Amino acid sequence: MHGALRSRLGLYMQPRDVINDRDGTEHSVTVVGDQELIHAIVRGRHTLIAG
Repeated sequence: MHGALRSRLGLYMQPRDVINDRDGTEHSVTVVGDQELIHAIVRGRHTLIAG
């Protein structure tokens, strides 16, 4: 993720923050600040490697 966001539930997230939601969870976010937001939603089992 690049930039920052606030979820519809009020959760503030920055680069390298991770949240695990249940299948079927609705996502809606608002960009926070003036940086462009790039984020990913991954479905299924995965391993996250952050550099």
